[in-house]
Amino acid sequence: MGSLVIVTGPTVIVPMLRRIRTHQRLCSILHWEGVLIDSIGVFIAILCFEWAVEGGGAVALPNFLLRIISGIGLGSLGGYGIYWMLSRGWVPAKNVNAFSLASALLIFGTTELIKPEAGLLAVTIAGLVVGFKKPSQLREVKAFKAEIVDLLIGMLFLLLVSRLELSQFKSFFDSGGIWVLLAVVLIIRPLSILVSAHGTSLQWREKALLSWVAPRGVVAASMASLFALTLAEQENPVGDPALMESFVYSVICATVLLQGLSAGIVARLLGLQRPAPNDWLFIGAHHFARELAHSLIEKNNQSIILIDTNARNIELAREEGLLALQHNGMQAEELYQDVEALYGIGYVMALTDNVELNQLIMLRWSEVIERDRVFGWIPRNHASKEEQVSGQAVFRDLPRPAIASVHLNSKEHGLYYSDLQPEDPPLKDPDCPLFLIRGKQIKALPDAAALSANTRPDDRVLIYQKRRS
Repeated sequence: MGSLVIVTGPTVIVPMLRRIRTHQRLCSILHWEGVLIDSIGVFIAILCFEWAVEGGGAVALPNFLLRIISGIGLGSLGGYGIYWMLSRGWVPAKNVNAFSLASALLIFGTTELIKPEAGLLAVTIAGLVVGFKKPSQLREVKAFKAEIVDLLIGMLFLLLVSRLELSQFKSFFDSGGIWVLLAVVLIIRPLSILVSAHGTSLQWREKALLSWVAPRGVVAASMASLFALTLAEQENPVGDPALMESFVYSVICATVLLQGLSAGIVARLLGLQRPAPNDWLFIGAHHFARELAHSLIEKNNQSIILIDTNARNIELAREEGLLALQHNGMQAEELYQDVEALYGIGYVMALTDNVELNQLIMLRWSEVIERDRVFGWIPRNHASKEEQVSGQAVFRDLPRPAIASVHLNSKEHGLYYSDLQPEDPPLKDPDCPLFLIRGKQIKALPDAAALSANTRPDDRVLIYQKRRS
């Protein structure tokens, strides 16, 4: 029973980490613990089960070694095979997701033929190999995987719990199960963190949060049900199948509910919660983007980060005191996960001269942050329909950013703040409203019509217009 609850659920951990917004190092530890401990925990649970039920170490240890060897061997071979076929273009683009799913099932099934319960390790190893090799189709595969995981995990949980009875939980708690449950959450987990983190640079606050956040998931539930069904088929079972299931499902419910609801509060009390992401990321570091960043920083103390592949633009931005990084803005997921400076990003603005590229950048970033926080310059005369844009089209009356850069550099145009009131006359035709500032909130605007519809007393607007005489 104890071996069944050493796993933590990545499908539970990932959405929890997004909500509590803790430091990236802790997110990485908890995420990879959930991913890697699934296979390790399953193998240990099977080892313990076979040791206790099916003949002791003489049976359990050889099976354990055979599962590890077959899982690592076939998983590595299968992972490299998937990468090799994808990288050589042998799989049509429209069939990449189906090919990946079929390959995973093939690897799992083949390994299960050699040794039952080794398939999980094999597909985990195969996934790690493909992830590290990074074929060009990896983004599509990961998006497809996320969709089927959300669908199948929920369905699997319903199927597993449908065979449980409330009476078995009453029996568990009447026999003192609450104390076992509290020991798992309040004693065993903190002890395991203290031992595992010994000699590392983790501070006591980080250890405290790691000690509290360990929700169990579907792997523990499925293994408990599998073992319970196996025991129920025996004439004289070694243990009580109902007790095993009651214990595991009680740990799952307690950790998901208790830790899921309180993890954000605990992180905040320990000083490990990052503020709500509110920084702006500009894709493009040309003169117009730099002037825009200066205006927002100086007047609103707004944090702005600029990204560009043009080394000269990045150098100029840094000379002007701006935070600028030389990266490809198309690599949204990689940047969002791996670049520490972008952990506070809450809004993205695509400001390249290429409208189609802006739309593609917006599409990529809409997959890692909320769509209503992704913006891009798409002029009014462009043929794209609003429903075809992932995010929000803004600055629609603005000329091409390169032209705006020339205008600003020549002093022909400027960026001005205006304290507009609802009764103020409409903007002149050449003027282009860019941002509406309301207190600490900054909203990008598509056009003047949106400005007049949203203006309130004490609002300010940043306008691109011809320089005043």
